[in-house]
Amino acid sequence: MRFVVKIGTNLLTNEDNSLNTNFIQHIVDQVASLHKKGHEAIIVTSGAVAAGRKSVDLKKESKNIPYRQALAAIGQTYLLETYQKSFEKYDIVIGQVLLTMVDLEHHQNFLSTRNTMELLLKMKTVPILNENDVTTFDEIKFGDNDNLSAHIASLLNADKLLLLTDVGGVYDSNPKENPNAKCLRVIEKVDESILSLADGGSDKGIGGMESKLKSAQFATEAGVDVWIADGNEENVIIDLVEEKKHHGTHFQKQFGSKETRRKWLQTKQVKGASITLDEGAVKALLERGKSLLSSGITAVEGEFERGNVVVILGPNKEKVGFGQVNYNAEELVKIKGAQSEEIEKILGYALEKEAIHRDNMVV
Repeated sequence: MRFVVKIGTNLLTNEDNSLNTNFIQHIVDQVASLHKKGHEAIIVTSGAVAAGRKSVDLKKESKNIPYRQALAAIGQTYLLETYQKSFEKYDIVIGQVLLTMVDLEHHQNFLSTRNTMELLLKMKTVPILNENDVTTFDEIKFGDNDNLSAHIASLLNADKLLLLTDVGGVYDSNPKENPNAKCLRVIEKVDESILSLADGGSDKGIGGMESKLKSAQFATEAGVDVWIADGNEENVIIDLVEEKKHHGTHFQKQFGSKETRRKWLQTKQVKGASITLDEGAVKALLERGKSLLSSGITAVEGEFERGNVVVILGPNKEKVGFGQVNYNAEELVKIKGAQSEEIEKILGYALEKEAIHRDNMVV
């Protein structure tokens, strides 16, 4: 099973705003246990600014953005070192990934990000993600790590997204004001009535319950099951991933991930862009569920870039399906009919061995 776990600022910081290294070990112990069983884990973590505070002697702290960016730059290395040492006990390698919204909005960045993440998981590492707080500005920010984790869960077709915070889930009223407030165990769909339950933000982070509810809405509509739960609960990650015990609030996915992917691909088709295949390639796609290789392409029409979605046609120009290409139109014209091992010789480089991967294709 593939899951994303997002860890909030309140969990990762002590009362003095320094980094809570004991809590990180608490998270790592659980993720490592699941990793050893074959589960694929992605961690989206806050804490860089807090780690920066711990690493430098501050006479007076400012709240302006450049100041926080400087703290993030200092703290990021310490934060990753803390994760690295914690995972090292289990002989698990981690990989750092810093992202901005640009990395998911632009076609080529989107493909590169997804392919890199998939390779990290294939290499049995645990990717540690954070927004690139050092260089981001408002126009390219995710806004908070709740939003980032929801996009990553969608990008990687994750099965589950765990939004860990310091509250027990979503309540029907503010539990700080109403001692009789009830935790909603299951939410079938995030609508306006659910969004209205958000009550302010967290003390230390830039997110809050409203952010988490909107992120849950985005992820469930991308075919991902979501939980908001208290990260301090013992074995909360193991319990939710392996479905041993219920914690917090469960948001049910709205569609299967394959159905969501199909809808996304349908809306992204480039007008007039198509590739034509020989009979053997069509049979490989339809009957054996294979990826599309350049050797099966006989013609390329239209203008398109890497990451665009194009129509796939058979020998008689009948529509076979559509898919997201790993090469642009000019490149595919040059390598059509060629074997995968010949791509580097023809282009001078090889981006992928497939023209269209089976995971990014509907036939």
